[in-house]
Amino acid sequence: MMQVTVANIRGYGPWTLTLGHDREHHLQMLQASLYKKVQQLFSARGALVFPNRYDEYIIASSGMGAADHSDILNIISEEFQVGLDMYTGRGDTPQKAEQTAHIHHSINIAERHTDDAVTVMHIDVDNLTSRTQLVSPYGISQTILRLHLMMSEYFLERESLSFFMGGDNFMVLASDQGRKDSQGFLDSIQQKMEINLNCGVGVASTGREAVRLATKSLDTIREIRESGSEQIPRIYETDC
Repeated sequence: MMQVTVANIRGYGPWTLTLGHDREHHLQMLQASLYKKVQQLFSARGALVFPNRYDEYIIASSGMGAADHSDILNIISEEFQVGLDMYTGRGDTPQKAEQTAHIHHSINIAERHTDDAVTVMHIDVDNLTSRTQLVSPYGISQTILRLHLMMSEYFLERESLSFFMGGDNFMVLASDQGRKDSQGFLDSIQQKMEINLNCGVGVASTGREAVRLATKSLDTIREIRESGSEQIPRIYETDC
């Protein structure tokens, strides 16, 4: 089981209209500042925030209780012109947990769960730098968007949630099936897009620790490659 929290800006659409027509730069700065604060508050409690849209987040919040969420809501309300709505759900896959949060619209968590298993896959493009020498920045962005769409569709079929994290980095909140089928995705992308991907896997009881281990796994792949080894894994897994 794992816990997912969905958070979005309360009454965002109507509020933006009060800012007049010359508002876009204000909105972009607000969204950036709010994301920074939300990430800071949740990561301090062992969770990790994934940007779903600029005004919405999906959070791997295993280990957090109702009081933790309430504290964060209060801090955001005090520091920003807008507030957040948060809905928390649990499930045996990330998609089920996220859907439960969406349907129930509740943060009434009875207690912290310390026995969750959160699986995160940190995926990046192998040697993207060589492509940037031949393709413009916007062209690279088009490739990354196409890759993310294919990733999202592939892993959603396996009840997993994927997120673009910037640059050439993606993270997947993975179900057991998504974790099992990760090699199939790497093979499919290599065949369809001629792109090699590296995938670090981390498993832990909280989102932040799972991400740390996934990144450690990804770094291990780089270290093996830089050592000159002829056997370079595309997938490497670390658990706590």
